[in-house]
Amino acid sequence: MSSRPHTAVIANAKIFPVYANRLASHDVDEYTNTANKLKNWLCSEKAYYPDALRSIVLLLEIAHHTFTKRFLQTESSAVAAMDVYQALIHTVIPFLRFFTEEDLQTRLQDLIQSSHDVSTKIVYPVRAEGEVTAQEYKYAAAQDADEESDEDVDPLDVSPV
Repeated sequence: MSSRPHTAVIANAKIFPVYANRLASHDVDEYTNTANKLKNWLCSEKAYYPDALRSIVLLLEIAHHTFTKRFLQTESSAVAAMDVYQALIHTVIPFLRFFTEEDLQTRLQDLIQSSHDVSTKIVYPVRAEGEVTAQEYKYAAAQDADEESDEDVDPLDVSPV
């Protein structure tokens, strides 16, 4: 038996960094297209060979990070990416038995739990494009109030805090 890696393993090693960059993209179309391709690949048991397991977890973590930190921030991107994000993360569940290393199991369980939390606890979208959040509104109102009160106060009458 040859010790040379299989051609598919070599090709996958080259494509994983490309997928990582695309999953980190702020372009929702690029993200969803890549997540769908990865999801389809992960539907096959053949995807879960030992040398690919760490890369799979890393790609899922990148997809999770991009979704939660970027796409959940606006209505259109949250709606566009939510289903594919959920499907991607949940694709690995039937194949968890292949992830025998404890750190990979822990990372996957965290991803699965986080994706569940996103879908059940966070009411998305966080906000519509152009919509001011309550915090931003309070900050702006406080700034306006400070500016108005600064005009009426004698600087010598202000005691240090």
